Amino acid sequence: MGAWADEFAAAAQHPNVYSNVSRLYTVAAADTWNADDLKPYIDYALGPFGAGCVG
Repeated sequence: MGAWADEFAAAAQHPNVYSNVSRLYTVAAADTWNADDLKPYIDYALGPFGAGCVG
């Protein structure tokens, strides 16, 4: 996942930072994406932030 993942994990180290995954579709092909395309990003977000901080 590259630099995005590194920066995402760094942000998660701050207790006042939360993640909103509602715009993740922007990482997928605009007119052909499906839920399977976004799953790796959602799964990754749950790691550093945990389920309670991802909306």
